Amino acid sequence: MKFKSGQTIATIFFSLLVSCVGNKGETAVETENLTSEIFVKSDNLVMPSFMTAAGDGLLVTNMSKADTLLNYYNRDGLPAGAFLPNGEGDKEALWLRTIQYDANTGDAYCSDIDKNVLFRISGITSERSAVSKVFSRPSSEGDSLQIPGKYLWFKNFILGYNASMAGMFAVFSPDGKLIGTEVQYPDKSLVDDGLTEWANIQLYQPNLSVNDKGDFGVVTFSDSGMMVLISDNDGKPDFKIIDGAAPNDIFLVQSGPDFVQGARTKDSRTHAISSSAGREHAYVLYSGKTSEELYDSEYYKTAHLYGSPEVKVYDKDGKEVRRLHLDRWVHQIAVSPDENWLYAITDTPNDGEIIVRYGL
Repeated sequence: MKFKSGQTIATIFFSLLVSCVGNKGETAVETENLTSEIFVKSDNLVMPSFMTAAGDGLLVTNMSKADTLLNYYNRDGLPAGAFLPNGEGDKEALWLRTIQYDANTGDAYCSDIDKNVLFRISGITSERSAVSKVFSRPSSEGDSLQIPGKYLWFKNFILGYNASMAGMFAVFSPDGKLIGTEVQYPDKSLVDDGLTEWANIQLYQPNLSVNDKGDFGVVTFSDSGMMVLISDNDGKPDFKIIDGAAPNDIFLVQSGPDFVQGARTKDSRTHAISSSAGREHAYVLYSGKTSEELYDSEYYKTAHLYGSPEVKVYDKDGKEVRRLHLDRWVHQIAVSPDENWLYAITDTPNDGEIIVRYGL
C-alpha cells in the first residue's frame, strides 16, 4: 500500500506527558523576504557540516575527513578555536552528527556516530578548553536500544535517538542511567505493508537541535513531514508530535530472504533539510520538493547537496508563526539564542562554501 503525499500520520500514543498537535485550522502565514550578509568567508571554513550558535559566535562541525572536526568562529566570523582532532584516541573524534552549546557553562556538546560517544568541550570560547566524554554506550543493547550515536543534551536529562521498535527516543539520567524509551514510530502501513519494521524505522532520518538553555529541542525528518518538539517539564521530557506527510513513493528492495529495504524514487518528497531550536521557536529549513525537482535545481548541480530558500518557524505548541524566504538556497541553518539572527551554510559558484546570516 502506497501512502499518498497529502495524507498525514495518525496520532501516536506514548507514556510520558504528551501533547499532540495537528494541522487543523491552519491560517496562512505571510512570507517574509530576507537578505543575507556574509558572516564566515570560504577561506576561513574547513569542511562545514553542521552548526549551532554559541552566544554571538558559531560552532561548526566538519566533515569526517577533516583533520579537526569542530571549529569556533567569534562574533566577527573569524576562526577563534579548533577542537577534536580526527582519530581513534580518547579525546579525538571520527564523525560528529550533533552539535550544541550550553550558555550556562560555555561548554559545547558533540555526538560521534562512529564512537557512540557524547563529547563535552568545556570553555569553548576561552583559551583553556578541555575535552571529556559525558556519555558512552554500546550502539546496540538487545532489542530496546539501537542508538546510532545521536545524543541530545538537556539540562536535566540526555536523549538518545533510538532506532528500534521500543521507541524513537531513549531517555537517560545525567549520569547515564536508562530511564525509558518513548515515542513509537509511525506504523509501516502508512508507507507500505511490505516493509519490515526495521526498514520502516530507517525511513525516519532525523535532524536534531537543542537550544543553548537545554530546555527546548526540535527533531525533524527528511523523508517525513512529522516534527517532534521536546521541552523540559520539571526535569522530564515533554513531547509534542506535529503531524505531517509520511514518506511517499518508497520502492521496496528485497536484499535477502528476510531483509526488505525502502528506497527513494524520483517522486519521493524531501521535507526538512535542517532545523534549529531557539529559546522560544523552532526553525525548519523546508523543501517539500521531490528528488527529481531537487536534482534539477541549480543548487544541486552546483553544490551536489539538497537545499532550499524556505524556512518555517514554529512556536513551542507547534503552530507555524512565520515563513521566511531567503535570498539564496542554503543547506544548513542555525538560529542565534536571542533569535535576532539566522545563520546558514551555502555553496556559491564564485565564493565556494560560505556562512551567511539574516537579520530576523
